[in-house]
Amino acid sequence: MLSARAVRAVVIPERMRYNCPKQIAMLLAGPDLRQSLNSEVKVTMSTDPRAEYDAVAGEVTATSSAITGKMFGMPCLKNNGKAFAGFYQGAMVFKLKAPRHGEALALSGARLFDPSGLGRPMKEWVEVPFEHASSWLELAREALHYVDEAR
Repeated sequence: MLSARAVRAVVIPERMRYNCPKQIAMLLAGPDLRQSLNSEVKVTMSTDPRAEYDAVAGEVTATSSAITGKMFGMPCLKNNGKAFAGFYQGAMVFKLKAPRHGEALALSGARLFDPSGLGRPMKEWVEVPFEHASSWLELAREALHYVDEAR
């Protein structure tokens, strides 16, 4: 419960919510907040899908040989020239194999990725809406692993 003491808000990317958000917020807030013993931190999750994608892309490219690129004009992640994830109309898309493919499709609002909109979905690709942004990093890593196996 927050007291009458000063409260400062810091936006933390959705994907980081499980990584001690209060401690992360304290680090991001700067020395003035860290020195103030009477301050509490109110954590607010990001509501910008593109910012979440950028955070996932940054994490994946920083911890693997993946790079950013384009696929069908959309921003995507590639490894060894093969796309495995991307950002499309406020959602992320992932190239996945079973059983993870089925688990991703079972998420509410998820569907097979159909960039043409003509009922010709890409069968290995799943479009996962922003409401499941907390799963995007894990799914991106699974997709990266899948394209690495295919080499």
